[in-house]
Amino acid sequence: MNINDKSIIKTWTKMLIKVSKKHIFISAISNLLASISILLQAWIIADILNQSIIFNIDKGYLFYKFLILLIIFFLKSLMLYISDIYGYLATKKIKTYLRFSLFKNMMNRNSAWFSTHESGKLVNSIIDQVSNLDNFFSRYIQAMINAMVIPIAFIFILFFLDYKIGIILLVTVPLIPIFMVFIGYGTEKISQKQLDSLSKLSGIFADRLRGLSTLKLFGREHDEVEKIFLASETVRNNTMKVLKVAFLSSATLEFFSAIGIALVAIYIGFSYLGVLGYYKNDFDLRYGIFCLLIVPEIYNPLRQFAIYYHDKAIYNASLIELNKIFGHINITNLNRIIEDKKIQINSNNISNCKLEIKNFSILGNNSNTLLENINLTVFRGQHLAILGKSGIGKSSFLESIAKIKSYNGNIYIDNEDISNMQNDYLYNKLYMIGQKPFLFSGSLIDNIKIANINANKNEIMKAAELAFVTSFAKNLPNGMDTILGQNGKGISGGQAQRLAIARLFIRNPSLVLLDEPTSHLDEETEFNIINSILSFCKNKTLILVTHSENIAKRLPLIYSISNKSIKSI
Repeated sequence: MNINDKSIIKTWTKMLIKVSKKHIFISAISNLLASISILLQAWIIADILNQSIIFNIDKGYLFYKFLILLIIFFLKSLMLYISDIYGYLATKKIKTYLRFSLFKNMMNRNSAWFSTHESGKLVNSIIDQVSNLDNFFSRYIQAMINAMVIPIAFIFILFFLDYKIGIILLVTVPLIPIFMVFIGYGTEKISQKQLDSLSKLSGIFADRLRGLSTLKLFGREHDEVEKIFLASETVRNNTMKVLKVAFLSSATLEFFSAIGIALVAIYIGFSYLGVLGYYKNDFDLRYGIFCLLIVPEIYNPLRQFAIYYHDKAIYNASLIELNKIFGHINITNLNRIIEDKKIQINSNNISNCKLEIKNFSILGNNSNTLLENINLTVFRGQHLAILGKSGIGKSSFLESIAKIKSYNGNIYIDNEDISNMQNDYLYNKLYMIGQKPFLFSGSLIDNIKIANINANKNEIMKAAELAFVTSFAKNLPNGMDTILGQNGKGISGGQAQRLAIARLFIRNPSLVLLDEPTSHLDEETEFNIINSILSFCKNKTLILVTHSENIAKRLPLIYSISNKSIKSI
């Protein structure tokens, strides 16, 4: 791992810990207290055995010690339970906030960014890569603190009982972290390869699945199956390499732990036989049993830390992968954003706005100039129609205003440059309907409500009526509750457009951008829906792109795009 990667991991970790610092702290302290309680357990058990075996004290007199032992067992279990609960709450909060922030980061990107990133890889990063952070916050941090505190504290105590036992432990215990460091370097590299190959497989699979019908149409499904097979084999091989290192390291750690425990046990045993060492008269059986019970607990935190060290390697690899895709992000306060969103969407104080375009130019997909040196002002409340041939730049013009497509020049809404606006703020000011509205798998009501999650059933039904969705919904099996397939499978293009227009009617934007909103509708439905749109936009700024002169004539201002410019007709 290079210095840059370490810096990235450090920055992300600090940011993520801040999200749930309290939960992580309680989880770590509870786990540490549970480990410390082992000292009391060991001492009471050793004392009970010593008095029973050496002094032959009646077990009835030891009842209160058994009771104390049970209480300690209970408290230890309670501490571990609290640690697990707060560890779970920490990871849940961190993953929720991180996923929301990553999704928000994606929504602030333009279409050029999406064109260079496979959708499957993006889904994998938000779901799987974020899930890979789980054990770091719920297990690794707690194990790391225990591994730093418990062995040192316990060895220090055993030094007072017999310094030779302390020397044995000081020689054998450090061997475990030393070997962990050597193994850890290799593990991180292998984990990075494994996650990278898994991410690639997700991207390949999702893209091939989406284009399955096209692949079958051209008879290329067998070729793509072979590619998926090769990608999955790469994942399998990399996963086996990770497991090989994990099992090897586990066996190594167990070996050194066993040696350390065995040496201490042999030393204590031979000392009691008088072969090794010398004990004062006050070093009775109680001390020997206590040492034998404590020594395994010195190695145990290190073994646990070694187990979760692999989770750290996966954690580091996931953060590097997320940073590679999204760059540095800021964790968003989810609760505040949700409340702000409710206020913004429900606000009735959003007025019609003024749109100014200065020195505007835009390139097409082939780097040819579509529009050049455009200067245009649309005043508050004006309705403007734009005519032009296909491919001349009408859609690109609207997409630029909505910050979907890159452009040169300046676009101002209410005297504020949109390039300086947060997307959340901008998209509460404007609303755009493109030529191919996206519909997801869900009911008609769900597909309308996505535009405003706070809209009630009456508002949704009113919007559906204004967009004439109800006129075709009544012929569907379950009416407005009919479930659509992905991308609106089950309804026609014109019906999909009506759903998109219904979404507009449950929003309250000040600027409305419509790109061929009725291109798939019959004349009568088109006429009625345009009436609904014009009525809804009565006090709003409207820009409508169309091929239809009949629709354009119903708006007071008509412009045309030709020769890379926009001119009034």
